[in-house]
Amino acid sequence: MGYMAARDMAEVALDLGFGFERAVEWHLGHNHFPPVPTSMVDPCVRAIRLYGRGEQDREVALPSPVTWRTRPSAPAWALVQDFHLEPFLDEDW
Repeated sequence: MGYMAARDMAEVALDLGFGFERAVEWHLGHNHFPPVPTSMVDPCVRAIRLYGRGEQDREVALPSPVTWRTRPSAPAWALVQDFHLEPFLDEDW
């Protein structure tokens, strides 16, 4: 598991039309322990897209009761870093 599995999932999702959101959901559920709740899929997808557009510092709303440093939102770069989303940055979603 880990980076290579996430990278492979990103490639397969793009090649086979598996779905970007489903690939991120798989990554969060299988490459983290404990698994990250599915409520974090949308914020992570948004963070990936913002990061890819060069808007790394843009805030992403988090689902309740999730917080980042006691705030209800987190910068895109923090979500990419904390949830190991780097493999998804190389693809053109």
